[in-house]
This record gives sequence, C-alpha cells and structure tokens, in this order.
Amino acid sequence: MTHRIRPRTRLLSLTLRSPMQERPVTLQRAHSTTGTQTEPVEVSTLCCGCSQKDVQQQTHDRTANRSESSSRSRRHKHRQHRFPFQKLPVDCKLKVFSFLDTMGKGVAASVCAEWHQLIRTPRLWSHIDFTVIPLCSVRTVGHNCSRECYMAYIYRAKALMKFLSGIRPVVRQLCFEYDIGEVADGWLPALERMLQHTNCKEMKSARLNWKETPVRPFWIENVAWSVNEYSELAHKHRHRQRLFLNFFDGFTFRTPNITHLALPFDWSPRSVKCMGRLHNLRTLILEKYFVFQYLSQGLLDELLRRATKLDKLVLEVWAPSGRGFNLYSLISPSIKYLDISQCRGIYLKDVDLPKMTTFKVTRHPWNGPLVSADSIYIPCLYQVLVKGAPRLQQLNELKLESSWQQVPTPVLQTVLKAVCSCRQHKSGWAMY
Repeated sequence: MTHRIRPRTRLLSLTLRSPMQERPVTLQRAHSTTGTQTEPVEVSTLCCGCSQKDVQQQTHDRTANRSESSSRSRRHKHRQHRFPFQKLPVDCKLKVFSFLDTMGKGVAASVCAEWHQLIRTPRLWSHIDFTVIPLCSVRTVGHNCSRECYMAYIYRAKALMKFLSGIRPVVRQLCFEYDIGEVADGWLPALERMLQHTNCKEMKSARLNWKETPVRPFWIENVAWSVNEYSELAHKHRHRQRLFLNFFDGFTFRTPNITHLALPFDWSPRSVKCMGRLHNLRTLILEKYFVFQYLSQGLLDELLRRATKLDKLVLEVWAPSGRGFNLYSLISPSIKYLDISQCRGIYLKDVDLPKMTTFKVTRHPWNGPLVSADSIYIPCLYQVLVKGAPRLQQLNELKLESSWQQVPTPVLQTVLKAVCSCRQHKSGWAMY
C-alpha cells in the first residue's frame, strides 16, 4: 500500500494593524512550503461575525474609558495634595488680600462672612485710591451712562469713605479726584469726615485733585453762554478756592510726615504757610488752578525756603505776560530735579541750585499782548544755568557733556534755540 506523503506546512506570523489605521487588519493563511501563497483574509470576518466598524468603535470606547478613569484619578490626587485657602493662617490670608486694589477688596468682601470680616482689617487699607472706582459698576453692550449712574457712583464712593471711617486704618497713601465746590455732590464733608476718623500721621504720599471730578458726565452741567452765568461760574471758581484753603489747612495739620504731594495750587499766602508745615517733602507737584495768575516772588521764595528736603519740584503756573512782566529767581540748596515745562510767563533771571542735575523747560506762546522782542530783555538761559547750576547733567532729554559750561555743543545750541527766549536764541519779531 502506497502512502502519499503530504507536504509540511508552516504558519506565518500574524501581522495585525491597529483598528485606528486606514488599512484593515489582515491575517495571512498558512501556505505550503512550496511557496504557494493564498489571498489575505480580513480579520474583521474572524471576530465573531462583527464588522470592522463595530470593532473600531469598541476599541475607541475602551480607550476613552481608560482616559476618563485616568483623568479622574489625577484630579482626585490633585485634590488630596491641594491646600485649601480656608486652612491658611490669618496672616497669610491678609497677605494675599493686601495685593488687591480697592475694587478687588470690595469684591472679596462680598464672597462670604469670613472674607468680609478679614477685609475689615485696618492694615489692608493703608493705600486708598478712589480713582479706580468706575462710574458704572456693570458694563453692558449698548449701555449709556445717565444721571442715575453718577448718583450710584457717589453712593459707592461715600459708602467706602464711611467704611474707612468705621475701621480707622493707618493711611499711608491717598488719592482722589473730586470737585469740592460741588455742594450737591457733598464731596467735601465726606472727605473731611474720613480724614478726621482715620490715622493720617503716617501718610507718605497724596494726590489731591480738588478742582474737578473727571468721572462726572459733562452733560449733567447746564452749559450756557450768558454774561450772568459766566459771572456765576467765576464766583464758583473763587468759592472752590476758599473751600480749599480750609481743607488744606486741616490736611497739612493731620499729615505732618508726608513726602510726596501732588495737587492744584492757588498760591495764596495761607496755602504757602500751610505748605510750610510739611518739612519732610521730597517730591512736590503743583498744578495750576487760576489762569493768568500773578505769582509773587516772595511766596515762591518762602515755599522753597521752608522745603529744606525737597528733591523734585514740578511747577505749572500760568502767569500773565506782556509789558511789566516779572523775572523770577529760584533758590534751593536741595532740589535735584526741576520741571517748569508747563509754566507760561515764567522766565528766569538767575538760579541758585547747587544740587540740580535735571532741568526741564519749554518755550510757550506769549500770554499777553504781542510785543516786539527787541523791547523786552530776557536773560539767556544758558548763562543762567552756567552760573547757578554747576552740577547740571540733563537739559530736557539731552545728556550734557562734562564740558558744557565752557563751550556749548551744536546739539545744545539747537536745544537752546527751542527753549530759550533771549535775543540770541529767539528769532522773529513776536515774543514767544
């Protein structure tokens, strides 16, 4: 009996592709050692009768479930390692709240009872800035501010002042922009009450804009051009200045250690006397209040004589010009930075500023009747600085060379032609 020997067969390794790939996963059939290869068979037909699409969906679901489970596990571990804010010590919480501005503290106070009580801590209110309070607390598309918005703003600002009066903080910085002459708004009594019930002896910096309320909509005021109403406006201007005298008198009495001060100044003898109480002033910024106001040389000398520690002085004075105008002298042993670039009608005849290193000046149009430049003598600014400012290093934006006092450079000459009003550097018939 003859036996027929069947050829041996070997199984090829299975190569499976991921169901996420484009080509289907295939399985290679066994073939004879003779090298005869059969057609590939899709693995989808071997998986319990399921289609390829079903297999891909099941695999995707399993992957998504594993990813979601891993994400939940990570979030759970993160919660376990996260330290809640409520468990922080009180000092740490107060340190975090100290980085908030005035509006941020107001929002934090409405979160919960604990935060509300922490916000009432006096040391959190050492820096008070009323200028960050917006006119409208909620902004929506198409919203137009009305009188009700401004009245709500007044209510919020006065509520903050009342709150500060209740907790009595040690104020080190104060900033406000309120027209104290608006009797209907009631800014002056509210400010005086707040300063009376807070500790201001340690105040170091203040920005007091007492002549206007910038957030007040202009259409609230009735604009008219009659002579009677113009006279009433001038009377209101003078009345605001008299209110300022009383307010500034009390303010300087309560803040003897202030070092930085910025405010509109009326240059009255009483105001200069009150300014003399501030012996620790380092920076003083005096803005204009009256337009075309005569500035007495005696008042200017008294202010500089009393400010023995003054380093930086910024002046804005609009003095009348024309025939009979005054030339001014500036004498201070301590001033290092002087800026009179916003002044009009202020011309220097001599200075004695041995420590001044920076000087800013600008030539403005003549504030008065047009006159010929030949009929008025104004000293050369270069000669004034050479004699009275030996340590000067910067004129406006120009860095001066070490030999600027001996020979002025061409760049310095160009700057002098733009800022000096003497006959040498000013050309033209009109006085500017």
